[in-house]
Parts: sequence; C-alpha cells; structure tokens
Amino acid sequence: MTLDPSRRGKSGAQGDSGQEFHASRSSVQHIASEDGSETSAIHEIPLDDLLRSRSVRTAGVDYQRFIPSTVLDDLITPGNVQRELDRVGAERLSTEALQVVCDWRKKDTLRKTFAILCLIQKASEIKAFIDEDLADKCLPYRFSTTSDEVLRNVESEPTQPLRLFRTARWRPVEREAFNAYQWQLLAPYFILGGDSHYHLASEQILPFVHPHDVNEVNGMETVHSGGFGRVHRVQIHPEHHAIFDETNGARHHFAIKSLKREAGRNERREDDFKREVEALRRFNGQSNIISLLATYEHKDQMAMIFPWADANLRDFWKSNPAPRSLISKETIAWVSDQILGLAKALHLIHKGGVGTGRETGRRYGRHGDLKPENILWFKSEGEPHLNGVLKIADFGAAEFIDTAPGIKVKDVRTITETYKAPEIDTDDYVHQQYDVWSFGCLLLEFAVWLLQGWQGITEFSDARVAESRDLITSDSYYSLHVSPADQKLSVLIKPSVSRTIQKLKSDPLSGDYILGLLTIIEKRLLLLRPEERASISAIVEDLEALDPHIFKAMKPGPGRIGPSNAESSRSAPSYELASTDESSSESEYSIDNISLDELNSEVVETINAALQEASDWRYDDGKIIHHLYSVKTHFSHWINSLEWILMCQYSTLDESDARAAVKNLFGALESQEIFLSGIIRAHLREISDALDQMRRLHSNASIGST
Repeated sequence: MTLDPSRRGKSGAQGDSGQEFHASRSSVQHIASEDGSETSAIHEIPLDDLLRSRSVRTAGVDYQRFIPSTVLDDLITPGNVQRELDRVGAERLSTEALQVVCDWRKKDTLRKTFAILCLIQKASEIKAFIDEDLADKCLPYRFSTTSDEVLRNVESEPTQPLRLFRTARWRPVEREAFNAYQWQLLAPYFILGGDSHYHLASEQILPFVHPHDVNEVNGMETVHSGGFGRVHRVQIHPEHHAIFDETNGARHHFAIKSLKREAGRNERREDDFKREVEALRRFNGQSNIISLLATYEHKDQMAMIFPWADANLRDFWKSNPAPRSLISKETIAWVSDQILGLAKALHLIHKGGVGTGRETGRRYGRHGDLKPENILWFKSEGEPHLNGVLKIADFGAAEFIDTAPGIKVKDVRTITETYKAPEIDTDDYVHQQYDVWSFGCLLLEFAVWLLQGWQGITEFSDARVAESRDLITSDSYYSLHVSPADQKLSVLIKPSVSRTIQKLKSDPLSGDYILGLLTIIEKRLLLLRPEERASISAIVEDLEALDPHIFKAMKPGPGRIGPSNAESSRSAPSYELASTDESSSESEYSIDNISLDELNSEVVETINAALQEASDWRYDDGKIIHHLYSVKTHFSHWINSLEWILMCQYSTLDESDARAAVKNLFGALESQEIFLSGIIRAHLREISDALDQMRRLHSNASIGST
C-alpha cells in the first residue's frame, strides 16, 4: 500500500468548516450512543476512516486538513483502541497500557500518537511507544533528512535518538508518513486576550477555517493590504481557542494582521512588528481601542490576532448613507458617546498608555495615522443599527518616546494624504498635535455624514480635490502656496472646509450638540499652526461639556439665559433672554439677575485644573506660548459675547440679533474655550471693568434723559 500523507478516506470531502465538523460529530455520536452503548455500525468502520471523516479543511491556498483536539476524546477510547487492534490482528493491550494510551484523567497520554499510527495503518506499533516510555508531549518527532535518526520534541528533555523507528518494522516511507501525519494532530490552541505569543513550527497547521458568510478569495478574505501588512478575516476553529472576553470573539471570527519577512528587510520588519505589538499591549482592555488578542510567528509570517469588526468607520458611513432621517435624541447621544470615547482613547495614547510594568518613566505617544479606515465599528447585538462601539485600530505608525517635544516621521508609509497635518510638509518632526488635526478632519466628516449622508462625504472630498493648488492633487484639508516674489511657502485651509462648516451650522437639524462640535472643530482642532491647536486632554474636557442635554439643565427663568420652552417642538434650537414678566406681551431683555460670579467661579475652576494639568505635563516653552495665545483668542470671543448681551439690554436691537448674541455666548461657554495661565484672571478683570463702565454710561445717559 502507498502511504500518501494527503490520502483521504471515504468521507474526506466532508466537513470543510467548524459547522460541518459539528454536524459530523453529532451523527457519529448518534450512531455510537443511541441506546447508551456503542453499536456494531461504528465498530465496522476503521478508526482511520473515522478520524479522516472528522478532519477539517483549513482556509488558505494550501490544501491542508487538521483533526480537532476533541475528536480524540470521542474516538480514542479504550473500547475503540482494543477493537482497532483486533481489526489489524495485533495483540490487545493490558488495562495498565490502555490507561497510558487514553486515560482522560492523565495529562500525558498517547491519544495523538495512536491516532497517527491508525492513519498510517500501523496501530500495532503502539506497544513500542509505551515500552520506550513516550507520550504525546514528545511530539512532534524530528526526523533527520540525512540519516535515520528520530529525536523527540526539542522542548522535551534532551535524549538519544529513538530506537523504535530504527527497527526493520519501519520502512523509510512509513517514517515519512508518520512525520507528515503528526502535524494534523498538532494544530495550535490559542489562548486569546492576554499577552500570549506563539512560536509555531513551520509545519504546524493553523486551525483557521472558512467563515460561512463570505465568498472565498484565494482561500481567505483579504480586507486590507498596505505598507504595514495584510489583514484578512478567518474563523478560528471553536475548539482551538479560548477567549477571555466572549464579546470580542462573537461567532469565532477574527482579523489576522500579518507582516511577511523579506530578504534584506527582516530586521526592519521585525522592529515594525515589535513596535506595534508593544503599542497595542499598552491599551488592552480599553473600551475604545482595539484589543490585541495574541501574536504568533509561523513560517515567514509575523502575525497579530484581533477581534473581527463589523466594519470600519468609512464602511459604516457608506452602509448607512442617509442618517439624517434617523437623527433623534438617541442618535445624538450615541454619536456623542462614541466621539468622546475616541477622544479619551487618543488622550490615553498621547499619555503613553497604561504601561506594561516595564517602564520606569513617563512615555509620550502619537498614533500617527488617524482616519476613518482605522476606526473600527463593533455592532452591539440586539440593538438598533446606529449603535455599537467605535475603536481606534492600526498602530503601525504609532510612536512612543520618553521626551515630549516631537517624534520624527520615519517613513512616508505612515502618511495618509487626506488626513495629514500641515506641519508634515515643513518639518521632519511632528508633535502629538498632528493627531489632533487628523481627529478634527475625522470629526468634521462625521458631522457631514450625520447631516448630509454618504453623498455629502463624497461631495466634500471632491470639493477639496478641486481646490488643490499643489503639484499633486489631493483631498487634504489644506493647500500649499509659494509666493512668486520671495518663494516663501504658505499654508491655507481650503475654502471648501470653511464653507462646509458654515453650511452645517446653518442646517435646520444642526442642534445643540452638532453646533458645539463644529465650534470645537473650527476653533480648537483645525488650526494651521500646531501650537495653536488644543491638546487632546482639553478636547476631552470640551466634549464632556458638550452633553446633548446641557441646555435643559440651565432652566430659563426671570433674568436667566436659556432655551425657549415655547418653541421646544421646532427642529432647530434658538435661544432667547427669558422675560422678567411672563405675562408681558413684549420680551424685556435683562441680565441683571445673571450670576456673573457663578460664571466666573466656573471659569476659575477650569483655570486651576488647567494649571495643575500644565505642571503635570511639564510643557516646553512652545506649549506655554500656545496656551497664552489660546487664552487671548478665546477670552476676547467671550468678552465680545458679553458685550453683545449688554447691548441687547441697553439698546434697541431686534430679536434675531439678541438671539444670535446669546447663542454666541452659549457656544463659547458650552465648548469650554478657556485655557491657561494668570493672564486669564486679567481677562476676568477686564470683563468686570467693561461691565461696570457700560453700566455707568447707561446710568448717566438715563439721568441725562430725565
């Protein structure tokens, strides 16, 4: 008989997936235990045929099969072992020998070894393995290619070459068959959710099977391929993995990101792999950052295992092309939660993560490639479609260093044209503020999708491309200009970006939350100079203040600013100065009862928190200058808002101007556009002095008129 390692039994075409495996297993169990005992039907089937019928075909271009571990529990039983020995005319085993082979209570058995012997028609050789005191832990055996020596697994205790394979009973073709078939019983078992790393032998068969709901493309579904590796979707056989968090392993589907070793580039590839793994492990368990479940090395591949996402953010937008009709309190609450969660996740990245216990000092991080494709959406089962959790993924461009000033851009592969920040064209080093710009671009597209749908996203991109004045057309958010006179390089935000923001602000459905979000994007994120952008920690505070129900908490009353209850049913919010006399037919504008002390107290609390945070962050001089600039800009905006309200009180402005002024004030307060340094207190004094001066002028004018 020719012993072909790829030989299949009568049922070899069955069971190409975990589901078919379970069906096969169920049918065999029914035959074996219909009346509580094994029937003669299963006795008549050779054990090697039963093993082949329960083997599973792997995903991938290589045609391979493996036998799941639990199959041995079902088939390699004392009764089946003795019957197989009877069938081949071999001597039966003693009770003690049977316990050595298949006693489930023992850690080290010979179940796998006996299964291999059955598959190559040498079941009678099991006694020789028992006599040489071998066990399954000795697998895989190493067969020399230059001699007849066979060694135990190198992880076992070093020993002399095994005697049993040198006997006349083992022909060369039989040794080759044993070597080939042993790998079908040695598919790895992955413990997912910790820091597990697996160095796999090149001959090991990965227990990855075909997902049932995708078409096979070259054996696997490749979902992304780029400079930092290839991502494909697999289903790990359910009996070859254990996952700590079942919500991450729904349906046993996983994403495998692999980097291939290449001649002349191995060292660099390994550095890329180790750096990304180190970055990911800093954030395992964080709700809005992808979890790294395990890593492995196999053949020329270095790979990471992740939970499988239902979509990336761009695909999510595309599959929900018209969210405008779904806008509701619940939708805005979900959007608010996810954007805040992403901001907190980015803040954690910038802080350097939670650490692994190996760092002794502070670490500073940068993601380096924020874009919708690197934000993954995990659907919440049983909840509405516009729901679920967004997670930051792909840390291939991430960097973590021990000093704060800047991180050198090492490779253009890390740059995504659309979301790159302006400083990338003028400086070899980029700060964490690079991420802040990219985050602003992402949030603006989020707002465009919410109000204008997927068509709005594509039209916005087309408009940016049309405005490209660079040598290379792109849909980036800024353009470069070179002065013909002095050849100086200047950077400008593309007009379509500003137009889009204003158009969204004027949209009737652009309610409280969206208006506040757009203010943060425009005034805090999409600023050309990196030192003028807010830190991500400040953005987190801004977003926390942007509670969708913030205005409901500020109840209107005599002399208070608040939303108009009478107009609560309208689709777009507007604000009015509440009348001091609710029965009055005319609105009497007044801020006499507004507690400026209360507002100032809230500002001072923010100041103190910012000062404390600044001392913790240990800003360099550039950061201090940035914050001083922000204070001047944001407080002048706040002062102007208060002055408008005073003008509403002491002059005859129409109602629309009054509402615009109040709305302006609320936008400034709501987004917490307040930052750092003692100069803030000077601005507070200026506000107070300005108010006193205007009151005196009004008082003098009133006396003169009488």
